[in-house]
Amino acid sequence: MATISPSIQLAAGPSGTSSQDPASFIRVMAQLPVARNGVFEWHFVPLLSIPRSGPQHINNGADILRWIRYAAGAVLGTSSVTLSYTRDLTLNFEYDAPLPDAISDIYAHVAEADRGNLLPAEPDLVAKHTGTSWSTEHRANAKPSMDKRDGTCVITDDDGMCCDDVHLIPHIKGDEYIRLYTEAAGPECDVINNINDIRNMIRLSAAFHKAPEFCLPVPDGTVLGIPSLKEGPRAYQQRMPVREPTGTQLESWPPDQLFNNVYGAAVLHTFGVGPEANTALLDITARYYGPGGRKSAQERVQAQLEQRRAKQEDARNNTQYQDEFPMFGHWQHVLPREIRAELYTLCKQKAEKAVQATSAAKVDAWRQTLSTVHD
Repeated sequence: MATISPSIQLAAGPSGTSSQDPASFIRVMAQLPVARNGVFEWHFVPLLSIPRSGPQHINNGADILRWIRYAAGAVLGTSSVTLSYTRDLTLNFEYDAPLPDAISDIYAHVAEADRGNLLPAEPDLVAKHTGTSWSTEHRANAKPSMDKRDGTCVITDDDGMCCDDVHLIPHIKGDEYIRLYTEAAGPECDVINNINDIRNMIRLSAAFHKAPEFCLPVPDGTVLGIPSLKEGPRAYQQRMPVREPTGTQLESWPPDQLFNNVYGAAVLHTFGVGPEANTALLDITARYYGPGGRKSAQERVQAQLEQRRAKQEDARNNTQYQDEFPMFGHWQHVLPREIRAELYTLCKQKAEKAVQATSAAKVDAWRQTLSTVHD
């Protein structure tokens, strides 16, 4: 079965709730750098529109404010979010209190000292078009490690034969994306250089849910269960937590930053509103793509194909290098690919000249033989 990257969906409210009445929703305003009149300034812009009852996995109405605080922080990529009911920050905000009936807006403030360190979720990270298959070779290489670390589904404990090993950051994003993101996440996050690293993967039951929804610890200490669908399977209904490995296997478990980032993208995908917020988030998340900038899905696929062809070509050239020039194989790996290609061309030309010289020598020897015979 082709393994896909997780594309998370959160239920918008309790089963049977389909009201579009604005009074049934709470709008979350967030501080983001927005370009107005050619100048970037921090403004409150609409970020989320959430049912007043919260997502379906929030069974206790008193948890809604804590969840909003966590969700906004996951979207913005920071734990320093503070909520208030006005644009002015109030220090006596009651996170354990029920949501007041008269309130329609909640403001998510970002500490000024942390504004330059935001690692927000990319708006299209969990969009359906980002899920792609990955090669049989990579799946086979990852399977022994995943068998050892996760074994069975990390939520349902279903047998590993019925599971998929899925990416958190989608496979299509590529190696540079996850490297730049984990580097920017700071010393608390391991730098991951390969998108197929098992620190970017978990094992989930294919029948349970191809698009996992994760149980994450909220900074306040409240632990949420798996977000449930309207008619979700047993794991949703029982609020089953994600099972983490123990001992040395925990070293290869995905870092919290990846879980938070994917969860934030799921929240944004489900409850996100307003083009201003998306534009600001796209501007910030452009840093995950490196000097070449953001590419379309087709361009990323093409780049991966070209990278694969380049590796295959290097492998073929390396064999020829070592066959024709044994010493070349000892140091050629430290050179840039362009220089290796140029040197290979020179080596090939030299080899061809050597073959020509050998052939010419044979012809000369043959002519001398003929001359001797005639004499």
